Amino acid sequence: MIPSDRMPLHRLPAWRRRGARPGGDHGLVLAGGLRLRWIEPHRDFAALCSLRLAIGWDAWTPAERPLVEAYDVRLGLLWHGTLVGWVGAVELRRRCPLLVDLMVHPDFRRRGVASALIARCATLLARKRLPRMETRCDPARRRFFVAQGFRDCPSRRLDDTLRLAMRLPRRHGTG
Repeated sequence: MIPSDRMPLHRLPAWRRRGARPGGDHGLVLAGGLRLRWIEPHRDFAALCSLRLAIGWDAWTPAERPLVEAYDVRLGLLWHGTLVGWVGAVELRRRCPLLVDLMVHPDFRRRGVASALIARCATLLARKRLPRMETRCDPARRRFFVAQGFRDCPSRRLDDTLRLAMRLPRRHGTG
């Protein structure tokens, strides 16, 4: 059972009301008291294919596995051992990574999972001293990416996809 974000706070266990598990389990607390755990790099290819099927995409074939494993950033978010969110980025052009895949299980949408994945991806890429990150999306998803800090890029479009870029924060004082 996936907990509802409308569940009254007093009916949640005490550790979920506080947003921390006894014993100091480090994770991410999102709306509805969900406690998710980061997995980086995420390597469970079967779970990744299951997530793709859950959101309505085709599963990757075994032949595509090396391509996925070559991504520079592969972040997953787990809820009780189940993959509920994943982001993959690859550096296609020198110093400009492309956010290739952003997937969130339908039962976990509108709870901040995608925003958390993008923010963590941006942090990891900023540590590599990369100046920006790009993505391509359809016009229906543009509003979400703009809210995350992406801006339109001038480009020649061959199809209906939009090209957006986000300036990554500079890391001062890193060796």
